[in-house]
Amino acid sequence: MRTVVLGALVALSGALAGPAAAETSHPVPAPALHVQTGIAGGVYRDGTGIWDIMWEAKGCGAAREAIYAIRFPKPYAAVPVVTAALTTVDVANATNWRLKTDVYDVTKDGFTLRFGTWCDTSVYSAKVQWTAFGVPAH
Repeated sequence: MRTVVLGALVALSGALAGPAAAETSHPVPAPALHVQTGIAGGVYRDGTGIWDIMWEAKGCGAAREAIYAIRFPKPYAAVPVVTAALTTVDVANATNWRLKTDVYDVTKDGFTLRFGTWCDTSVYSAKVQWTAFGVPAH
């Protein structure tokens, strides 16, 4: 897995260097990548989290979402690549598990992270680890 991720980062850094790097006889060094990461979520049935809307199943016509506006601790020079992955999931076991997360509205300063569930799934807790990588702002 590390080899695949490292290969992707090397390919990205080469792409960020631009076509001019390939056209010169002297290689242009790729800019260093800056990686930032964080965790969002933390839904707790006792109401201590902010996801009370996701607890109880509402039927298949009612989607439930929680949206987080994430600001990067340090901004990027250009829009970075952002990934998100579920790290904690606790749902009722009597029904299907339906939980999704996605990243959108990515800017140099941050992005929006959305968690959602639908139909008869009851969510007790969920967390997402996000990772952003790109060229740091100077």
